[in-house]
This record gives sequence, C-alpha cells and structure tokens, in this order.
Amino acid sequence: MMRFPKRCVLFLIKVVIFIGINEGVSVISLLLLGLPNRPLPWDWIRIASQGFYSAVIIAWLFTAFASVAGVLMVQGGLQRAIGQSVCLGLSGFLIVNTLTLIVFGFWTQSAITGYPWTTYQLISTLPLHSEAMTQFILCALGASLVVTLIASTKSMSALEAAKKTFGQAHFATAIETYRAGLFASSGIVLGIAYGKILRLNGFESVLVTAPTGSGKTAAIAIPNCLEWQGSGIFNDLKGELFKLTGEFRQNKLQQQVYCFAPANPQLQTHGYNPFFYVSDNPNLMIRDLQLIAEILIPSERVDGGFWYTSARDLFILLAIYLIETNGIATLAELHDVSKQENFFEWLYVQVKEEAINNPVFYQNANSLLNSDAEKTQKNILKDFHSRMTLFADPMVRAATRKNDFDLRKLRQEKMSIYLNIPDSDKERLRPLLTLFWAQCIHVLTQTEPNLNEEPYPVLALLDEFGNMARINKLKEGMSFLRSYRVRAVVIVQYLSQIISTYGQHDAKGFLNTKVKIAFALNDLDDAKFFSASLGNKTVKVRSSSSSMGQHESSSKNTSFQSRPLMTPDEIMQLKKDDEIILLEAAMPVRAKKCWWFRNKFYK
Repeated sequence: MMRFPKRCVLFLIKVVIFIGINEGVSVISLLLLGLPNRPLPWDWIRIASQGFYSAVIIAWLFTAFASVAGVLMVQGGLQRAIGQSVCLGLSGFLIVNTLTLIVFGFWTQSAITGYPWTTYQLISTLPLHSEAMTQFILCALGASLVVTLIASTKSMSALEAAKKTFGQAHFATAIETYRAGLFASSGIVLGIAYGKILRLNGFESVLVTAPTGSGKTAAIAIPNCLEWQGSGIFNDLKGELFKLTGEFRQNKLQQQVYCFAPANPQLQTHGYNPFFYVSDNPNLMIRDLQLIAEILIPSERVDGGFWYTSARDLFILLAIYLIETNGIATLAELHDVSKQENFFEWLYVQVKEEAINNPVFYQNANSLLNSDAEKTQKNILKDFHSRMTLFADPMVRAATRKNDFDLRKLRQEKMSIYLNIPDSDKERLRPLLTLFWAQCIHVLTQTEPNLNEEPYPVLALLDEFGNMARINKLKEGMSFLRSYRVRAVVIVQYLSQIISTYGQHDAKGFLNTKVKIAFALNDLDDAKFFSASLGNKTVKVRSSSSSMGQHESSSKNTSFQSRPLMTPDEIMQLKKDDEIILLEAAMPVRAKKCWWFRNKFYK
C-alpha cells in the first residue's frame, strides 16, 4: 500500500481545516442574512463585496471562537478547561439570543422564528430610536438576566450544599489539577487526565499500590523509563524494562546502561560487588562493613536464630582479612573461606601470625575463639553458613565478583542501572536486592549534592518493594531523599507489605507520602485506607413516606448527608483503565492509566 510522506499528510490536513473554516464563515454569513443559497467556502468574500461587512465580521468572530475552543479541547489539560468555558460562553450567547427572540415575538405579537441567527436580521430592520428597538433591548437584558440567574442559582445551591459540615471532597477539576502542578512538562509520570499526561515535578516521591496484573509496569514503570532524563535505577523483575527501554535510554538519552542480572543462566550480567564501596579509610571501613553485615545477616529470622551478632562479627573479620590480603573482598570468597576444614584452627593461626593490621579483626577473632564451648563455635559458624549459602551459586558468584558501575557517580554522569531478578528467584535473591538498594541509598545520602559537580537527579523505581527486607535508612519514609536530589517511586501490591516489614509506626513514613496512586484494589483494608483518605462529600437525599388508613397521606423530605467520595467497594471496582491520585494539600484526581503502548507520545 502506498504511503504518503508526513509533510504531504500535514499539508492536506491544513488545507481541509482552511476550507472548513471558510465554509463555516460562509454558512454563518448566509444564515445571518437569511439567504437560502447553498454555501460555498468563498461565498463570504462575495457577501463582503456587497457591503455586508458586519455579517461577515460576526461570522468570522463566531467561527474563530469555536475553532479556538476546539483546538484547546483537543490539547487537553488546562487548555481543555478554557475551551470548555469558551463553548459554554458561545452556548450561553445562543440561548440568550433565542430567548430574546421568543419574548420579543410574544410581546410584539409578531411571527418571529426563534433561531438565534435571526437576531441580526431583526436588528437590521428595526429603526434605531423606535419603540420596537427599545422593546428588543429590554428583552435582551431580561434574557441575559434570566440566564445569569439560572447559572448563579445552580452555583449557589452547590455552594450551600458545600457549606454543610458533612464534607466538601471532590475530584479535582482541570484548573485545580493545573494549580497542583500536575500539567508539568517533565517529572514522574502519574497518569492521564483531561487528555494530558500528568507529571509530578520537584523532588517528591510517589507510593503506588497496584495488585499483580493491574498494569503497573506498562502504565507506571515503562513511561517513566522512557521519559526520565536524569540517572535511574530500576527494579526490573521480568526483564521487560531493560528489553523495551534500555536501548532507548542508551541511544536517545545518551546514558550509560547496565543490567545487573544475578540469576541469568548464561552469566550475561554486569557486575556488582558491594565491597567496592567499602572505604579505604580505617575510620570508615568498619561502618561500611557493618552496613553489609546488617543486611545479609538481619537480626530477625523466621526460624528463631539468635546467633546473628556473632555471625556479623565473623563476617566483618573475614572481610577485613580478604581486603588486607587481596586488596578487595567478594561475597563468594567470604563463603569459601568460611567453608574450609578446621576453620577455627585456621583462624587461630591467623591471629598468632599477627599479619593483619586492623585491630577490629583481632577483637572479633578473639571473641569467637574464646567462646564458652566448641558447640557454640559450631553454631555460630553454622548460622553464618546459612546466611551465606546464596553465594555458592555460580550465577551469583559471577555477578558479584566484579563491579562495572559506580553508584557514587549517579549524579555526576547519566547512568541507568536495571536490576533484573525474576519472580522465581526474588525470594532467594532478596538479601542481595536489599543490599544493593541499602548501599545505594547509603552512598547517595552521604552529603548533599553540589549542583555544579553533580547536576543530574536520580530516579529510584522500587517495584516489588514489599519483597525487600527492611532498609533502616528508609524507616522514616522517603521524604528525606529529596534533599539529595533522589526521587523514589515505590510500588507495592498491598500496603500491609510495608507494615509487616517496617512495623505499624515506621510504615507511616511511607503511607504519608505526599503523592499516592491506587489502581483497582483487591484488599479491603487498602480500599478502606484510600476511601478514608479521599474524604467525604455532601449529597442531597430525597425521601418520601406514605401512610394508609382512613385518611391517606404522604410526605417528601430533602436532607443533606455525608458520603465518602468513593466507598471501599467502588475503589475495588475501578475500571481497568482508571486510577486515583491522592495529593497533599490538593483535591484528588480521578485519572486514566498512562499505557505506554496506547500513547502516541511514546510511539
């Protein structure tokens, strides 16, 4: 099939629009003059040449206003609200004209059609200072007053209802959405409303609650991967983000792109070694090692283990030993060293040789060697092995033996890092994923960035956040990240995932995020939370009653009542394309999901 060049298509569209506008002017001009001729696009020129300038000017003004309104409504956003106002104004003008003609015809007992365009013909025939002209002006003023009163009465009745103490919640209008700053040209993509993509500018973070299969990847993750201009770190459990957006970010956005895939059977992965970020400064080295140990050997375990403190000491001393002897350690090497025969005899020899310069090594070693019983030592070692068994996996060993990117340069250079951990391995690799994010946040929040040296903001897309272990630096929520030019999009299936990890108190730091998005929920508690957050509105309720007996009677009552803006069951029954956006200090927005494959902006 033959395809026309894009320029030809645009030219044809412009020609059609030009002809359509001229046709509209000709139609209106002929209607104003009451001429029955079949209009052609150039007829308005012939009409003007006959001296009917006023009719042509009115036709052009009306057509121009209607065209502008149409263009504004197509553009969406605040422009759509302005276009709707222009349409309402034109409609009000036509209604006033029609009402004026009807009242004037009734007053003067004359047969006048109520078509609004006959107003021009009537004014043209009435003498300027005649009684009929005075009557017409009075009719026009009266019609204008009636329309104004009807519109104001409707506004006043809505205002009176809003004044009730039952609640004033409502979904944001286009103007309110504009005032909330969501029609920004850049920022985190939230959804679509009033025909325009909603973006959150600034450095606030976003919490998304979206059950499995609700479209969080296609409507949240992919649009942000395609739009975000700064550096980014993306949880990519399915590998879909890297396949669809990695090449685009590398070629179009000029980014260095990496994919950390520790479960890739072909060992096709970039490397991440957490010891790469351990400081050479002896005063900071122990702090950095303790961070790694706390994540890999957490204090709370489902099986009730209580050897974690000694296991952490063992982790730190082995890390110091490898750094001192090899220059850098790897997690696989720590696992291998701890697995050698007669481990505690080997450790005793290392202490006696005094070849290690770090005093913490000897403190931890002596603490372990001086344990009360041989059984205690075996239990400590057994607990350590249970935490480190992940690093016996050849795929994980290959992915953590080197370091291909530097998290400390995320704000200095444009960089994209994808974390590809499949669903089938997410539980097994949970410690490694948590360690990556904990270390990343630790590195990025050491000092506030210097904009001259670190000009690029960072987007942290934490999909499946509920499957990550606790990160202590996030226990107060994500609000502190904005000082470091880091923005987070946290995606969970249920809010209870955050509560179970951080506890009821610390979870409030996430639940109080300034921007929250909810897709159709399948958890009743989550639906109740969002319903309560949306607030209540005032509704007018009409009731009637009747009594049967010797004398039948009936009564009707009207009252105001409070009703949630959306009930929990309404939130759970949201359509597949719909979402709710909650904003701090602004009305919520009822929006559509920004499906990347449906939006021409991304194509």
